[in-house]
Amino acid sequence: MASLVFVECLVFIWKGSVLPYPDDILAVEIILLFVVGGLETARLFWGMKGNLTERRLATFISISMALTSLTGALYFVLWQTYVLYIEAIIFIIHMALIVLETILAIVTFAAVQKSINLQNPIR
Repeated sequence: MASLVFVECLVFIWKGSVLPYPDDILAVEIILLFVVGGLETARLFWGMKGNLTERRLATFISISMALTSLTGALYFVLWQTYVLYIEAIIFIIHMALIVLETILAIVTFAAVQKSINLQNPIR
């Protein structure tokens, strides 16, 4: 995620120097980039923690944060002031990875749930 934010910052520097942005919109979009980057980092942290410790709550938090991450990436593909082809490609790949990670998190959640049910059968 850090590399995505870094590349997008470089793109924003280029766009800010070449393209005519309305007042304060460039700053708002850069701040939004860092907010989305922070949320994505938190989502990945909870997903990793849930996978390694086999905790359902951490995995569930990661799954529920995926919608926020998808919305943020979708903003940078569709609703940003200026969208370059390179940005669209990067964020479409990013969205595909979020969907794949979410599917795998759901599978992990189900496997952990099944493991817990096998360890504690209802009598």
